[in-house]
Amino acid sequence: MVARALNRQESSGGGGAQDLLADYPRRGLKLSEYEHLVSVGAFDEERVELLFGEILPMSPQGAPHRWLTVRLSTLLSEGIRRRAVIQSQTSLRGTADSMPEPDIAIIPHDENRPDRLPERALLIIEVAETSRKKDLGPKARLYALSQCPHYWVFDLEKRFVRVHADPRDGEYRLVSTIVPGQGATLAVPDFPDIVLPIDELFPPA
Repeated sequence: MVARALNRQESSGGGGAQDLLADYPRRGLKLSEYEHLVSVGAFDEERVELLFGEILPMSPQGAPHRWLTVRLSTLLSEGIRRRAVIQSQTSLRGTADSMPEPDIAIIPHDENRPDRLPERALLIIEVAETSRKKDLGPKARLYALSQCPHYWVFDLEKRFVRVHADPRDGEYRLVSTIVPGQGATLAVPDFPDIVLPIDELFPPA
């Protein structure tokens, strides 16, 4: 009985298969391989994204996340009109091993094509409700490596906007934080006539 129990524990990974494989090199998915899996419906019933070769589940959206995403999309669409394309919760082709699905992306018209996903964005916005660690960590690095010039994270829990700019060598050189209060505003890069009222973008505390 004891021997059989030990064998079952060993075959199932014991303390966790990930721990047992930690010292071994990994071979992540390439973007082209992930795109093929998507095309054959491998992820039709789940929300996932590819980050640095790893398939990661996406956090479920709560009401505040949905509300802010819709509000930002509406304000940007009304202001930008036909000067660019606003896409919401749709995939982008990132690096050779990444296909993120940001909450909002402003893309130039020449990237809005029927034969492939966009590869370039003018501004990417993530709304963080339970995904702060991912949005401020690996996604910030990914968007910098992808040379997205501007990246904003609206943190619903901590109630601030983290503004990233000037990507170089896989990181943003300019990072600032804007908090609601005293009429704080944020101008949209490349469209300075569009100024977002930060105080009105966060749900009441």
